[in-house]
Amino acid sequence: MKALIFGGGPAGLVTALRLKKALGVQPVIYEIRPKPTTLGGAVQLPPNGLRLMEQLGLLQALLARGFSSPTLQIHSTRGETLAELDRSEGIHNASDFGFMRILRKDLLEVLLEAAEQHAIPIHYSKDLKQIEETDSDVMVKFADGTTERGDIVLGCDGIHSAVRSLLVDPDMEPEYSGIANMFGLLPMTAQELEIGAALHATMTPNGLLAVSPYTPLAENLYWFFSRSLPVPDSGSRDGWEAFGRKEVESFKTTVLDLLSDATGDWNDKLREIIRKTETVRFYPIYKLPAGSKWSSKRSLLLGDAAHAMQPHIGQGTSMALEDAFYLCRLLEEPKRPLSDVFQMYEAARRPRVEKIARASADRGNMRQADSAMWQRAKEIGIGVGFWIYKIAHLGKLGLGVDQEAIGYDIMCEPIPTVNSSDK
Repeated sequence: MKALIFGGGPAGLVTALRLKKALGVQPVIYEIRPKPTTLGGAVQLPPNGLRLMEQLGLLQALLARGFSSPTLQIHSTRGETLAELDRSEGIHNASDFGFMRILRKDLLEVLLEAAEQHAIPIHYSKDLKQIEETDSDVMVKFADGTTERGDIVLGCDGIHSAVRSLLVDPDMEPEYSGIANMFGLLPMTAQELEIGAALHATMTPNGLLAVSPYTPLAENLYWFFSRSLPVPDSGSRDGWEAFGRKEVESFKTTVLDLLSDATGDWNDKLREIIRKTETVRFYPIYKLPAGSKWSSKRSLLLGDAAHAMQPHIGQGTSMALEDAFYLCRLLEEPKRPLSDVFQMYEAARRPRVEKIARASADRGNMRQADSAMWQRAKEIGIGVGFWIYKIAHLGKLGLGVDQEAIGYDIMCEPIPTVNSSDK
């Protein structure tokens, strides 16, 4: 089998590596950009994703670049620590992997090095323009006039997928979630700030401000500010870029104003982080509506191309990993028709990713602007909820926040049967 993979990001690289290592399939990757992108902040890899990275033989390389800790602390603007918990508690083998925060650039470099070691070709500046499927193969044509043939097309090309827009689901358009993020990187250690080596989340009256190390010894910090924002007057790309520039220019004033009445040592440290940040990035968060098509005759979407979701529980990259591994499990049976593979893939994957997407959207609702009274009520609710969680030892029972998501192992997911009447 020859697999034509579109998208040279983490989803495409992981899919290619798993196909080559597990099945001996020859993948070829096509990327529209002229070179690997260095865009993006730090992504989270929870245990369900890191477990799969270990099976690719890449866990140690990632540990050498990223920061790992299962600890989450939630703070209030009154200086209180509302909750502190071990997110891996009660989950089988989760503590063996932890929760990693790693720069997207570093993650990409590890995957690119592995692709080179396995002789996986990657072609850049390849703008896909046409896909033609037959019963026996698939032909793709690029803007430069070149063509290629293969047995299967895998669209790993993100939320603005060309494979989706050209063939699989042309009418499906990404939609704005109502939430936008700003983030920054700071060469300052957790030790310098005297903060614990953990993910720290602070609830403000107009969004969530989070801080985490992203390198192994906690010598560099990553922060993001996530809040509800309306669509600018022009919802076009140019409109968002102009809006984003204004947000970046005023970010210190905006965030420091939100923290102006905040008290306590922790909030003093947040103000120091914001003041010392030199470069800030802004991006609106888009998602794909539920119910989009994932496949056609010989083409399949994976990762964000199929089910881009809000990032508020940090499962986006891991969902792409699970997609790749499950697809390879289905392709292990060489006589299984692609129509059956695609139907089985969707039957197993769609319920899980849609459940994760809903949970992430619910978490995003906490970024909405609130009155001081409602903000305080939320803080009390969170504090009481986590107190009960700790006193009742619910973590040891695997009943904590996101426990179901991170305890999942795609390699244990049953292979569904195919109902021929559904074809």
